[in-house]
Amino acid sequence: MAALGGLLLTLVTACGGSAPSATSLADKQRRPVAKEYWKIYRAVHDVTNGWDVTDGTFEYCAGKRPRLDYRIVYFAAGSTGKESEAQIDATLVARLKTVGWNLAPAGSKRFSATRGDLTVRTYELPESPETGKRVVTVNVQSGCVDYGNNVARVLKVVDEYPQKDAASSPVPTGLATRTP
Repeated sequence: MAALGGLLLTLVTACGGSAPSATSLADKQRRPVAKEYWKIYRAVHDVTNGWDVTDGTFEYCAGKRPRLDYRIVYFAAGSTGKESEAQIDATLVARLKTVGWNLAPAGSKRFSATRGDLTVRTYELPESPETGKRVVTVNVQSGCVDYGNNVARVLKVVDEYPQKDAASSPVPTGLATRTP
């Protein structure tokens, strides 16, 4: 009987383990998104004249609290401001195809593709009043992860992806936060 009790204790200990920390979940979730973002950035930046700094944030999955996805939103602008929506879309879709993303139409002024746990979407925004350029966002997004009681802490995380870091393609770690 003692041997059976020892076996059960071993099985319970092996299966129980400790739950992953919010930091390790966040790092595991955003690592593939950040790596893919840098590939996409290098593929499209020279033809889109995008913003200098892009942010990565955790957001609620549609109707699934406390589940969060991680997304990086890159704002790409037509390089001269005179490109039509169709020209900007065609350029982005072609450039994204060079890094393995075969986007398909997904509604009005949108394109999308999913590969594994990652989704890439483009959205057309209204023309920028400051620049007069057409703007499209390229969103790189993870699947959803349940953060339980750590949701509020993880939602405060804002990672910066500055253009100057493109050559080294850093992937953020930890849960450092900044106020947007």
